Amino acid sequence: MNRFPLRRAALIVGIVALLVLAVVAGWRLSRRPATAPLAASGNLLSNPGFQQDGDGDGRPDAWDLGPAAAWSDWTITPEEGGHSLRLTGSASYARSAPILAWPGKGYQVSLQALADAPYTSRLQVVFLWEDTRREVILREDGAWLEVPARAWQLLSWEATAPAEASGLTLLVRPAGDDPLYLDDVRLSEEGVRLEPYPDYSRAALAFTLDWETAMGGLVHSRSGDGYDPATAEARGRAMREGTATLLDLFERYDIRATWYASGYSLLEGNARRDDFGSPTYTWASQAHGWRDDRWVTTPWFADDPYGTAASHPAWYFGDLLARLRESGQDVQSHTFGHLYLGYAAPEEVRADLQQWNAAAVAAGLPAATSLAFPWGASLGTSDATLAVLEALGCRAVTRTYHEPQGRSQYYLLPPDDLYHMRTVPGRPALWAFPDHYFPGQDAAGARAVVDQALAVHGVTSLWAHTEEAVAPAQVAAWEEVLAYAAAQRANGLWIAPLDEIVAYRDNLAKIEVQARDYAGRLRIVVRNGGDRPAAGLTLTLSSPARSAELGGAPYTDFRQDQVRLPELHPGQQVTLDIVLGSWEAGP
Repeated sequence: MNRFPLRRAALIVGIVALLVLAVVAGWRLSRRPATAPLAASGNLLSNPGFQQDGDGDGRPDAWDLGPAAAWSDWTITPEEGGHSLRLTGSASYARSAPILAWPGKGYQVSLQALADAPYTSRLQVVFLWEDTRREVILREDGAWLEVPARAWQLLSWEATAPAEASGLTLLVRPAGDDPLYLDDVRLSEEGVRLEPYPDYSRAALAFTLDWETAMGGLVHSRSGDGYDPATAEARGRAMREGTATLLDLFERYDIRATWYASGYSLLEGNARRDDFGSPTYTWASQAHGWRDDRWVTTPWFADDPYGTAASHPAWYFGDLLARLRESGQDVQSHTFGHLYLGYAAPEEVRADLQQWNAAAVAAGLPAATSLAFPWGASLGTSDATLAVLEALGCRAVTRTYHEPQGRSQYYLLPPDDLYHMRTVPGRPALWAFPDHYFPGQDAAGARAVVDQALAVHGVTSLWAHTEEAVAPAQVAAWEEVLAYAAAQRANGLWIAPLDEIVAYRDNLAKIEVQARDYAGRLRIVVRNGGDRPAAGLTLTLSSPARSAELGGAPYTDFRQDQVRLPELHPGQQVTLDIVLGSWEAGP
């Protein structure tokens, strides 16, 4: 008998069997992990599937990656462009963007993991509980869980936020040096979640302006050739022109901005020849960056022309306040005299800010509740000066020093995280608000700031001097950025004055939410325990709402798994009864 055909047949059968095994193994590596729908309630993380790379750097947005952590092209999800995250080596890690956490609430992390090795490995999630400064107050290590070899496994960890926590960052790290792949990382909060932004929003943006007349930082300039009244007056005229341009644009796109005014921006003139105490600041010297020592002996307001906004429009802007008020703009403090707070004595700062508040009240404005550091210079500010700010009602500062290659010991906000507010050290009621300079150039860069704020569910501002909206190219850039930001409202961007964003965040801590099952429904009781109205409060439910009642009456302001409450006055309580549905099954 000729055995050659039989051997050939056996060989063919063996090859086919090996191919089948390879296909099955490949399917196990490339098949989509079992996940809930992307729209499902409860995932608090940004970019949980590592898909987004808005800045094009080849690394997933909203994740801080350690050594040998990389965005993997190994297609774990079947759709085009699917990605996972590869961690290689025991010193590798992935750290999430921070999220707002509520004390006493339970949090669960789940993810899909696979070990690219012939044997199992292990993975750990660490809960980093943070205070309002974004400093870790408690590190809670999750258990090391087994990751199977070349097969996706759903892993999960749970923890409860401690009483002092206001934020949470997750740290994911492997054991051993074999490559581990991660996908579909999910973080959920037990019960009903009070969202950090109002009106179904997921990020916040403020537009803020340094609004100075010639008497601001212009005649007291530390740049160029130093003291130059003619240049100061020319720039003051440009500041006025830019004010009108920006107001036109803000009104067109229904944007309320924050105008950080120096003192003379609040005055319609000074025909009374008020010298405002005739202060002289000996610290305004060459030793501290001025071009000469004129101001060491010369009263700070000596160049006041003692005219009016009509006779000297570059020096007084008080005639513009009516239009700002009519369009809902917010005016806050840039100090009265454009002082360098790192050099000024606390009592000099107190006298200056009291003068600013007095001028504001005389102009029909409230006293300031936030401040932009003149010269972008928070560095050198003493704790005694910060105490003055708080004592005078300031709850937020911006234009903080954060030069990337600068003196890091002075950072109130680190330059690598300008999308989250942090409180000032030792001042838990005083927020440092991040910002990005936009002088009417690089509209693409400003749009990227908006995109990043949305990507990390963060908060930030775009700022400029009003003179930087005068040249045609600057005006065109501003129009492009404002139109883009306004369009992103449909994607969850909340645009509001800086102080309004801070006040909303402060008031959230005073909102009480209780939820329980009641007669087959979810009953939610919400009370505003704060001292100011709360508008747009948004709650996230455990599943989509089918119907709702507010105080026994039909209520329709809900979207899938979120519901928006009506405005609650201080002390007001409302009761919501919600019938929950379920997510439609995905493919």
